[in-house]
This record gives sequence, C-alpha cells and structure tokens, in this order.
Amino acid sequence: MAKAYGELKSSLPAAQQPWLQSSQITWIQRRAAFCDDDGTQNEDDGAVVLCLERQTEDRLAMLSGARADAPAAAPRLMPVFFYRAGGKGRYEVNLSYPQAASPGVGSLNTLLRQAAEGDQPWKNGPDPDHESVGYDADYRIALQTESFISVVFRRMTVFGGPYPNNEQVTVNFDLKAGRAATLDNLLRPGAQAKTGKLCKAQLRKYYGGAEQEYKRVQTMLSGLTGNFPIMRMSAESIGKFAEMAKSDSLMAETVNELRDRLRSIKGPEDYLQMSQAYEAYAEANVCFELARPAHSRCHQFVTR
Repeated sequence: MAKAYGELKSSLPAAQQPWLQSSQITWIQRRAAFCDDDGTQNEDDGAVVLCLERQTEDRLAMLSGARADAPAAAPRLMPVFFYRAGGKGRYEVNLSYPQAASPGVGSLNTLLRQAAEGDQPWKNGPDPDHESVGYDADYRIALQTESFISVVFRRMTVFGGPYPNNEQVTVNFDLKAGRAATLDNLLRPGAQAKTGKLCKAQLRKYYGGAEQEYKRVQTMLSGLTGNFPIMRMSAESIGKFAEMAKSDSLMAETVNELRDRLRSIKGPEDYLQMSQAYEAYAEANVCFELARPAHSRCHQFVTR
C-alpha cells in the first residue's frame, strides 16, 4: 500500500498531491466505519478481518490502477483527484475517478468522469436553501480485463443534515465494441422488456404496492393529509417542523432535507426516493417529539 501510494503521488501533478493525501485519510476513516472496526475486535473476528482485507485490496487496486487479478493486457485505470473548498451555500467537492491511458478509450474516460461528477448541481452556483453542502465521489474497480471494464462509483451528497444522500452508479464498458455495455446490447432482442416486467413485479411485491405510496406522497405534497403505513405524514405536520426550525438550526437542516427528498419523487417506481423520504420524516418527527415536551432544542437531544 505504501509503495503504491508513493508511486502514485510522485506521478501526480503537484496540485493533486494534497488531494491524494486527503483522499487516503478519508478512506482509512471510512474503511474502519464500513467494517465496524473500532479497534476492540479480536484478530480472530473473521468477518471484520475479511472486510478490512477486501477494502484494502480495492484501495490498492485504485492507487496502482490495476486489480491484482487484472491481466497484463488490461488497460490501467489511474486515479484523478479534484477538490474544491466550500463555503456558505457553496458545495465542497471531493472527487476521484479513474482514467485509462490506453489508445482509443476516450469514450470510456468520458463516461468515468461523468459518473463521478453526477448531475453536477455543485456546478450551478451557491445553494440558497442550505448553508453547508458537499458532494463526494470515489470508486472501486470491480472488473478489469482486456475486453471489459467495470467501475463502481459511490456518490454522496450532504445538505447539512445528520445523514447524507448516498447512491451507487456502475460504469460497464465493452472495450472491443468501444461502447458502454447496456442491457440493450447484452441481451437478446426482446429480453430486456421481459426482464423489466419481472423486476417490476418483484419490486411491487416487495414494497407492497408502490403506486399507492406514490399517490399518497402526491396527495401530501398537494397540501392534503396522507396516511402512510410507516408513519402519518401531512403538510400540517411538516408545517409544525418548519415552525420549530425557525429557532432550531438542526431542525431547519432536517426539514430542508425532507423537502428535498419529497421533491425527488417523480413517479410510482421511485422506491429509493420514497424510502429516503420516510427516513427523513421519521428523523424530523423524532426530533420534534423529543424537544416539544420540554420546550427545548432538537440538537440538545441529538448530540447527547
């Protein structure tokens, strides 16, 4: 690891070297949290040890540009780092993404950069609704051969609330065809439609009728009361949260996050967005109920 880090640092432009160091420190912290390693586990705790080993292998592949099992003919994927300081309403941006140095891979490099940048709201100027905002993206190389590349990106957006929005995006690229590998060109004609129907049926069964949930969310957004199976959400209750937010900065951030997640629900199949809205509402409701009896402040309970 130290050797790969040193070789990469010496090869990077001077401007990117501090960002590499920051990225490495962040990775060490996240690795421990991801594997739930607080330093108290015994060495024979197999699950933690295995997790740490896998995280380390992925990081080593990222720093060196090649997985341990990658053939010599596979293109190396060297990391690029980008950092931009934040400020009031201005996104703090921390990106890392791979770029291949082999000839004829320009379209692959474009896809990899775009996957890291995401929808790029951080390029649109200050966010008037949030004081503290940030965007972070890193990756791991999932597959690396002479003919196929697969890179998994983890993207995180912070709006000042206690929990960030996380998402995972994968870039699959067919090097021989010189294009992204999609279901359209991997499956036989007509297979994608059949597979899509099967997936939707399973999701509906799992989530218990998401179309009805979508209707309830739309009803709530229009100002009417909606009865949710997990909790009761209404424009009136959110209004109470907003009133408390006037004197409680943490509640203000939580309410902004809840509204953002509700606005992100565009259709009845936005299962992830619905679950995130449930989570944000529950968070705000707990804060509200805990603080109300004592007429106290939300953050006093949250930070204890």
